[in-house]
Amino acid sequence: MSASEIAVNSKGQSVQRPGFTYDCLQRGLDASFWKTIAATVSVATNKIRLASGGNICSYTQFKYGIFRFALNVPTTPSAGEAKKWGLLLPASPTIGSMYFEIAGAVFKCISYDEDGNAQSTTATWSGQAAETIFEIEWEKDYVIFKLAGTVIATHKTRVGNISLPLYLINSDADNTDLGYITIKENATYV
Repeated sequence: MSASEIAVNSKGQSVQRPGFTYDCLQRGLDASFWKTIAATVSVATNKIRLASGGNICSYTQFKYGIFRFALNVPTTPSAGEAKKWGLLLPASPTIGSMYFEIAGAVFKCISYDEDGNAQSTTATWSGQAAETIFEIEWEKDYVIFKLAGTVIATHKTRVGNISLPLYLINSDADNTDLGYITIKENATYV
């Protein structure tokens, strides 16, 4: 166990922070883990495929940790693109959420506090039409967004502290494929 996997609880005791990997090749679209919000979600080439309107959310909710999404976004941000992936409540997307978003030609990293106040960073797209790692590192007082291992945004003024589900939506015409999600150093899950 590395030092980064150890946390201290409110009593000053060292505790291990758990993690896991959701491997789509192994689990497919597991209905005990994912809620399919829009029916255009399937398994294709051992990936969870979100076709136009595809929208899924995990039943499990998480608080703090490192969340790595292995995602294939097949096009660059351009007119008509509309995608989100990260941690957010589908019914209350501005309460404590943090996610990546493509809206038209703009690629953003967005976080909210519990009062619905947003911090948004427009980032340079360096994804490619291949599986790429998008990472959100979330702690009590910061959110760091990474693309392929490079920090593209750090948010410290609008950071949520409520448990959130994993969420992915593809609202445009092309497919978006999820290969896996790795969660490390998770403080809480329900």
